[in-house]
Amino acid sequence: MTETEKRSKKRINTPRMALISSEDKSHAVYIEDISASGASLHLADKSESEGQRFENGEQVDVMIDEISPVKGRVVRVEATNVIVEFTDLDEAAAERLATELMDRQEKFGLFELEEDSAD
Repeated sequence: MTETEKRSKKRINTPRMALISSEDKSHAVYIEDISASGASLHLADKSESEGQRFENGEQVDVMIDEISPVKGRVVRVEATNVIVEFTDLDEAAAERLATELMDRQEKFGLFELEEDSAD
């Protein structure tokens, strides 16, 4: 999937909490935005992350309440954010994830959709 294809996915801006974990670390995060291809995650407690930063390329699991864990790979690390690309979702599973998140968020009126294009 090209960068343009990845960025053309609908993003969901949501205030939901999640957990990101690897073999040796785990952090509570806020989901800043999520799409069928990945997520931007904000560390809930910056002090908790000192000395336990994720590394680019690190394999992680993202656990969102009531949804099966999603496997991913860290593609960028910032001061308080971790950007994850989902790695184990085929196109159908990715669309189901996005649909499930949108349905749950729409039910509670907690999201905004953002069309992101590479134009």
